[in-house]
Amino acid sequence: MDDLGIQILQIPPFDEAIREHWEVNAHDIDLFGFSALCEPAMQYPWSVCINVAEFVTQQPLEGQFRARIGAAIAAVQGVRAIEEADREVWVVAGEIAGEALVEAVLTVLLEMAGELHSAVQQAKARH
Repeated sequence: MDDLGIQILQIPPFDEAIREHWEVNAHDIDLFGFSALCEPAMQYPWSVCINVAEFVTQQPLEGQFRARIGAAIAAVQGVRAIEEADREVWVVAGEIAGEALVEAVLTVLLEMAGELHSAVQQAKARH
């Protein structure tokens, strides 16, 4: 992961309503960058915003990507429910370890990196 510049960082919460804030940074932020926030007062306390999801718009890759991300998040210990709240955002209910959630998502991004990189390049070329 070092050659990709990937860093998993736990960030001090910027608001007292937030219990945990995680960021994943990389040389290619469009491909590997994402964040996870825990706001315990919410119905779905965790929200995960994945940058590359903005660019993955063509089938069958989009369906495969969304299924893999959903399955990875659902497999994290303590997850009770998961929903896609927006194109780039998944919300999650349950008592979850933030680091485990981040690692689960990052694993999918690394496993699909080649296909996702192509999708990002194609999307950028269209705009």
